[in-house]
Amino acid sequence: MEHEGGDSSMTSHRNNRVWTTYNSYNTVLRIEQNSPLITQLNVYDDTPFTVEDWIRLGRAVGGNTNIVELRLRFFTDGADDDPIRSTEVQNAFCAGLARNRSIQKFQSNNIHYTSEQIGIMRPFFSHNASLTRIKFDGSELEPGAIGVLTEAIKKRGGNVKTIRSFEYRSDAGSPRQVAAIVDLAKTCSHLTNLTLSGFISGFDLTSCQAIASFLAGNNCMLRKLDLYQNRIRDDGCMVIAESLRTNKRLRWLSVGMNNITSDGFASFIPAVYDTSSIDSTLNSNHTLEQVTTYRERFAPRELLDILRMNKTTDKRSTAKLKVLRCHFFDGNFDMTAIASLDMKLLPCLLGWFARLKESKNADFKVLQSCRSTVYRMIQRNPELCRCPHYENMYVDPNGQMMSCRKR
Repeated sequence: MEHEGGDSSMTSHRNNRVWTTYNSYNTVLRIEQNSPLITQLNVYDDTPFTVEDWIRLGRAVGGNTNIVELRLRFFTDGADDDPIRSTEVQNAFCAGLARNRSIQKFQSNNIHYTSEQIGIMRPFFSHNASLTRIKFDGSELEPGAIGVLTEAIKKRGGNVKTIRSFEYRSDAGSPRQVAAIVDLAKTCSHLTNLTLSGFISGFDLTSCQAIASFLAGNNCMLRKLDLYQNRIRDDGCMVIAESLRTNKRLRWLSVGMNNITSDGFASFIPAVYDTSSIDSTLNSNHTLEQVTTYRERFAPRELLDILRMNKTTDKRSTAKLKVLRCHFFDGNFDMTAIASLDMKLLPCLLGWFARLKESKNADFKVLQSCRSTVYRMIQRNPELCRCPHYENMYVDPNGQMMSCRKR
């Protein structure tokens, strides 16, 4: 590491943000001085660090109030003799970091943490009200360490709602880790993004059931779920798909690079397009907009079409279009569905389709189908347009002729 001369720290611009790469004595000095110019900090292991460097860096970051994003990025083929690989040095670094209260996004790549080390950092996870995102990429956490992290997050009290994203990528994940991370996700009451990917050992059915149980819960706030490359099979995919019948918040689901066939992907269709009845179609999932696969080679065309319909912002129109497509499109005029409805609802349904043609989502084919649907409904139920005889009308107290008199 350079300890003399000018500051050789590197800066890079990404998305209008200035990143500082820690690689010089002057960089840590600026961090200690709380320089407002250092807000995003990258720490790589391609620079030779000494024991003192790591301990000083941890203390400097711990006392800094301007750093909002910290990335500890290490390579899997990094030198095992790097001081941070030793328990003593890592404990000292974690103790320094634990004092920080400004970091919003914390990312650690390929540094493994024990339960003791997560416990040392507990004040950072418990008392840092700014924290919004936690990411461990290739950084192994045993179930016990995840449990310690969960308990730390519980101590945040009202600030637990600030954590919106948790990402965990590991090639040595286990079902016990999945269960522990699901418990952590449930603790983060306002979590909108969850990543569990790269589990080369594979998700078993129990892991998928744990994910499904979380998705089906009333308190699940997820908008994005990444389950990429976990060797999920069709049976696990079907369990997850079934949970989306009740989940109306998730918008994006990644299940690419798994062992899912076209049968597994087809299990999403009943969740987003239940054709068993008009009521079931109306209550289908109109929120899920994307199920990412690997090059979409196994995704049924019908699923992709329905998900494309779900991308419209007007979900009420989406529900109507699904009913129209399923029960009244082209020659598939479903009189069985009509017969199952209360006759009092038919005028409402008639007006419903009449208004649907005015929707921004309606194209020429929809307009034609709407007109055809309205015509056939009146043709088969002419009483819908029959005017009552004046003798069956009554005058309300305001002198207005209102409705038919009940017999």
